[in-house]
Amino acid sequence: MPKDLSITGFDDSMIAEEIWPSLTTVRQPVEAMAKHAIECIISKIDPMSHKVPFSKVFPAEIITRESLIKKT
Repeated sequence: MPKDLSITGFDDSMIAEEIWPSLTTVRQPVEAMAKHAIECIISKIDPMSHKVPFSKVFPAEIITRESLIKKT
């Protein structure tokens, strides 16, 4: 049944809040992720640069909106 369905998106785009019902999403620190990716590339190209660990875990945040059914 539609009332038993929850939908969750990813990346918390602007449209997620504007549509109806507003979409519950997972927000990621995209700017920090991009910066780390660039540092990894530079670390591989330039032997004089500081070494950056290739793998890194970034925090994510769930932004709860209307598309998530709350169990009572």
